[in-house]
Amino acid sequence: MTKQAVGTRLDLPALKSAVKQVNDYFDEIKKIYVGRDHVIDLIKYAMLQKSHLLFFGNPGTAKTAIGDSVFAGIASSTTFNVQLTAFMAEDGIFGAYNMKKIREEGVLEHNTAGMLPDANMANLDEFLDANPAVLRSMLSALNERRMIKGRQVLEMPLHIAYCSSNVDPFLFLRRNPQAWAVFDRIGFIGRIGYLEQADDVTEMVKRFQNRTSTTPKGRLELATLNSICDYVLMPPTLIQDELIYMKYGEAIIEYRKARKEKLGEFEQAATQSSKGEFDIDLQGMIFSDISDRRVCWGSQMIEVEAILNGRIQAEPVDMKAAHYILGTSEVEKQLWFGIIDKKIAEIEEMKKDKLSELQLQRLNSLKDQFESIIDNGHDLETRVNGVATLIHQMDQVHPENAKVKESFDALRSRIEEYRGKVSEELLKEKGLK
Repeated sequence: MTKQAVGTRLDLPALKSAVKQVNDYFDEIKKIYVGRDHVIDLIKYAMLQKSHLLFFGNPGTAKTAIGDSVFAGIASSTTFNVQLTAFMAEDGIFGAYNMKKIREEGVLEHNTAGMLPDANMANLDEFLDANPAVLRSMLSALNERRMIKGRQVLEMPLHIAYCSSNVDPFLFLRRNPQAWAVFDRIGFIGRIGYLEQADDVTEMVKRFQNRTSTTPKGRLELATLNSICDYVLMPPTLIQDELIYMKYGEAIIEYRKARKEKLGEFEQAATQSSKGEFDIDLQGMIFSDISDRRVCWGSQMIEVEAILNGRIQAEPVDMKAAHYILGTSEVEKQLWFGIIDKKIAEIEEMKKDKLSELQLQRLNSLKDQFESIIDNGHDLETRVNGVATLIHQMDQVHPENAKVKESFDALRSRIEEYRGKVSEELLKEKGLK
């Protein structure tokens, strides 16, 4: 999503209260599903960014159920549920055609009541079973939240689309490369596998046998989600530090290059089967490249991370959170973290250099004031008071490095020496010594 028009934002205490409500709600969802904390966190991030998700994996991993549970507790919202198939046409998404319009006016117009164009939340099950034409028909709906079908143009209230599939997106893209445009409208893509820890399996079975409810007890108002989204989707941005922009841009260029090199390594390691087909294991990497759209979405994750940490101004460390948008695998996460760690260190060094420069400028200003006290023929008492003021101002300077400390010590020594001299002269003048 792009930055929209300025609106009225919550103040910081109200924002923190809203964030707590969101965290409490999703923590409750985590208690329902064993071993799915990461999945539920991704849904929370997507909700706060009004982004879409696609979860894929083997059947029976609670992909659909998790989406149903999350949506069940979102108050004041409407949900559209559909299971896509290869034979479904776009009217299964946007609504049946208005036959009266067709007969009387020769116009194709969807009856959208109860369909995707009316929904705040969409649960699109078996998403990759749909034929490519239907998937592509949803491009503007997913990205611009607008249905454009001939003369029928509708603004959509869609907050998020939760897509699930048993089909691996990597394999789907190999068969349908034209579907890349669809995947690039989905911010978060993740695999859900079977539980691998015995304790998790035991707890899952206990909950199943005890018929533990999958409906959250708490409720979360859609308006509460939107109030947080305003901070992410509306200006002014929470990224106020120009160094974050600069280093994020540098990191993206380095990351794209590192990803291509890693993809090349995996493809080179591909083995050819007896059928002449290549088995390519990209270790969970799906995207052939990182689009500019995804880069922009990644910058919004920086803001989401700041908000979740109780801040309304992003810090360099928040850049790490962009990995949720910029990749789908542990390999990509580690590539991004390695690059960002260096960028954070560079920002810290640059800030130290800037502080050092400012401190030197401050010391030069104090030195000029000192020379003015010496040269302007002030009476002794004025000089003593002026020097005392300079010393007080120097107490506010805490040298950043050895270079600043050397200048600081030299000036302080001169001022102290001069203060001792004029103080003694003042005492003599007043006959006190």
